[in-house]
Amino acid sequence: MPSIGTARDSDTGSQDLMHLNTLIDENALAAEAYFKRAKLFSLSQSEKALVDINQALALEPNAPAYLFLKSRILKYLKNNTEALQTAESAGAAGLDSPIFYVHLAQLYLDLDSLVMAKEYIDEALNMVPNLNEALLVKANLQIRSERSENALWTLKEALILDAKNPDTYDLLAKAYLDLGKLDSAYRNNERGHKLIKTQHPGLLYNKAKIWERLGRTDSAITNYNRLIVISPDLEAPHIDIAEIYLRKSYFNRAYSSFEKAIKKSPNQKSIYLRAGYCLERLSKFKDAQEFYLKAKTKFPEDEAILAAFEKMTNRVQRQYRSTNI
Repeated sequence: MPSIGTARDSDTGSQDLMHLNTLIDENALAAEAYFKRAKLFSLSQSEKALVDINQALALEPNAPAYLFLKSRILKYLKNNTEALQTAESAGAAGLDSPIFYVHLAQLYLDLDSLVMAKEYIDEALNMVPNLNEALLVKANLQIRSERSENALWTLKEALILDAKNPDTYDLLAKAYLDLGKLDSAYRNNERGHKLIKTQHPGLLYNKAKIWERLGRTDSAITNYNRLIVISPDLEAPHIDIAEIYLRKSYFNRAYSSFEKAIKKSPNQKSIYLRAGYCLERLSKFKDAQEFYLKAKTKFPEDEAILAAFEKMTNRVQRQYRSTNI
């Protein structure tokens, strides 16, 4: 697995790590040594890298490169809010590079702030027009902004720069899916799969979505479940499985999948409404009322959740009165 900083030969990396360990043992105030060691840790050792970069920042709080590395580590650890705050601190400290702006754009995109994502990706491409990483983020932004036709042109530029990047084919498949061109989506998704030996979460999700669009829901569920195995933190495949079960009127199964999605993404309001609807269809009105009450407590100002709770409260009260007449 490559290092967080730059990929390097394993023997050289081991020697560098030993050297840095010695430097830190001899001088606990060596901020640059902590920074370099944090870069050497592999992604699977991100927690260790975070400890080191925090130590470096304790010694040099406003070092832009240190703040940028910490933001990248936090993003890998899926702490996007703190990653964004740290990246903004790096920018305030004077960091100005296209790769940094690509990172900021991706963070804003992950947090559904499309306007800010566009601002930073445009800045990156103004600095380096043929930066492949920036083109991929731009294409993703265009797909999210319902401009998939534009995304196809952007991705053609990316293919000229690097025809062997599976992420490009992942986004091509997503753009074609968005446009309803399933044959093109399938072809590009398969091209991406052939470039790598391991499973790619985006390509696997596309494959499941293609089968679902073709009406082959069993194959879709199988692939969604494969995605859950390799990316257990994702809520999307649980939601997609739930929606399939809901269309089939398998309300118990749908509710179970929505519950799993809520555990992965507890702040996504729409999932609570879908899960509560399953309980309603199962005539579990008291359970639905209690479920909506929990949702209302979490989202006290959400009108849709409040309306659902009041509707179920009235339904439960009518049911109670009818049994006592």
